[in-house]
Amino acid sequence: MAASILALPTHPLDGLPLDSDLLLTLELEDLMLMPAKRIEEVIAGIPPGEMRGFFWGVLHMRNMLDACMGLLL
Repeated sequence: MAASILALPTHPLDGLPLDSDLLLTLELEDLMLMPAKRIEEVIAGIPPGEMRGFFWGVLHMRNMLDACMGLLL
């Protein structure tokens, strides 16, 4: 059973090619600190799929944190 669990991808970004523009963006910019507008720009460049869903989740989490901290108007 453990072998089947370990064989699963551990993170949506694990399959990202090392020479991709997205990986370079993530190396140069902190996903947790970049403005929401920038995250939306990054999402627009990602084809539909699990990785795009991961970034939408990050954006929604950031919006939720901003709302809880009273940063959203």
